[in-house]
Amino acid sequence: MTLYFDIETAPDREREHLFDLPPLPDPPPAAPASAEIPPAELLAKPLTDIESHLEGRTWRPAYLDDVLRQEIDAPQKTTTGKSRGPRKGVADAVAAARGTAQQYADLLRERRKKLSVTPEFCRVVALGWAVNVEAPQSLVASPPGEDDEFGSGATEREILEKFWGLQQVERPLVGFNCLNFDLPVLMTRSILLGIKPPCRTINLDKFTGDVIDLMLKRFPFGPAMRLKSLAKCLGIEIPAGDTDGGDVCELWISDPAKLGEYVRSDIEITRALHRKYQHFFCK
Repeated sequence: MTLYFDIETAPDREREHLFDLPPLPDPPPAAPASAEIPPAELLAKPLTDIESHLEGRTWRPAYLDDVLRQEIDAPQKTTTGKSRGPRKGVADAVAAARGTAQQYADLLRERRKKLSVTPEFCRVVALGWAVNVEAPQSLVASPPGEDDEFGSGATEREILEKFWGLQQVERPLVGFNCLNFDLPVLMTRSILLGIKPPCRTINLDKFTGDVIDLMLKRFPFGPAMRLKSLAKCLGIEIPAGDTDGGDVCELWISDPAKLGEYVRSDIEITRALHRKYQHFFCK
């Protein structure tokens, strides 16, 4: 009886102070509404003053849009009264101001990704599974701030125990990048939460073990394609549509039911991919 499985993870914020990671810089200060000099008044100033005013703070996108639009559209005069065109320096100053916020957002995104994909830094927030041709099922953890006892989701311990119970009776285990990610996360989190080791251990040998990792079967020497990219190439339907792994943290907080749909979608894709690969890349 084949067990298809997949997990979704989020940063383990409760333990982040234990991680040996460089601290993030302080976020750039947000400019208060009172600092928003009317665009026409700002654009009448020398370019160096405009650059100094916009530098080092995050501004409302609509305000920066207005500054740039007026620089482009409104007739401008030099100090001698002659007309002039839009100044490249103003466009550069606006772009730099946008970049200040974007650079910090990129830092946060990279840190969140690192925390989410490192077994010691993440927590399991969703498990999807299916046995043979049965309909995919899922468990999603209660989001932060909700009491697990009364919330609509499960505890992480319940998710982990569900997986270990399933693997006790089902073989082989089939996933995508599961030998390098899913299983190390499940094992690491079980250790951290003090979950008793399973009576039936998993043979993790890449070639003769209990696990069929479809990514390693297709790309044994790397680099590998992403699961949904493979699905598109092979004509496999993607039930969750445009939702991808980058949406997991937000979905977990805002729409746990949709996260459940997403992880069940990945199970459907994994099962369809396994069927296509059978007798070619794997058994």
